[in-house]
Amino acid sequence: MGIIPGNLAENEVEPVIKQITDFFVSGKVEIVHNEYLGRRKIAYPINHLRYGYYFIIEFTMSDNNFSDIDKKLKLHDNLLRYLIVKSTPKTREEREKEKVKQQKQKEKKEIGDKFVPKEKKSKIKEKKEAGKMSLDELDKKLEEIIDEKI
Repeated sequence: MGIIPGNLAENEVEPVIKQITDFFVSGKVEIVHNEYLGRRKIAYPINHLRYGYYFIIEFTMSDNNFSDIDKKLKLHDNLLRYLIVKSTPKTREEREKEKVKQQKQKEKKEIGDKFVPKEKKSKIKEKKEAGKMSLDELDKKLEEIIDEKI
């Protein structure tokens, strides 16, 4: 994962990501997945910048190439921060299952209370309406309270 400075124009970001992926290819690394996440706010200012362009590159490599790639990334001018994490690579099927799962969760959030049974909805509605007062009743109560204090 990496962060490119947010003060670059949108059209300048793709060449920077291309340069970084070329580092990996020149280091005899196989890129499995490459994802551009867009411009986002950084958790804390880095070099007086509050925004950055985020990207993720998943790759496979042998351990002896790690130091070469790490050196190249450290020396890159347009890379604010980067993080290399060792993990087991996901297959395309696993990624697709994960996307489907995320989509289902998103749909559930959007639908909201459509999954609540009708009986519960009616009880909730009754409780809300039981606590409500008409405007006339509210005006009378306010007048009583004001009169008591004076």
